Amino acid sequence: SDAQKAANERYRKANVTQKTIRFYPTEADILEWAMSQQNFAGYVKGLIRQDMERCRCAEFAHLRTRSPSERGDGEETAGSGEE
Repeated sequence: SDAQKAANERYRKANVTQKTIRFYPTEADILEWAMSQQNFAGYVKGLIRQDMERCRCAEFAHLRTRSPSERGDGEETAGSGEE
């Protein structure tokens, strides 16, 4: 319904952060590889999580201990990568 769409839009605007990444012609190989992944956003988030796990910095310890459900990052769902 229109009311549900409006509520979803309000939630997204209030709670979702979107970041943009630019790829220059010299980085075409990186872009091609990233776009070949089934879920671009999930792939990028997974790389960040792997990096966080490698980092043993005390200041980020609280970020490494959250479960996927606590994070609510939606990595399990396939998407267009426009997150």
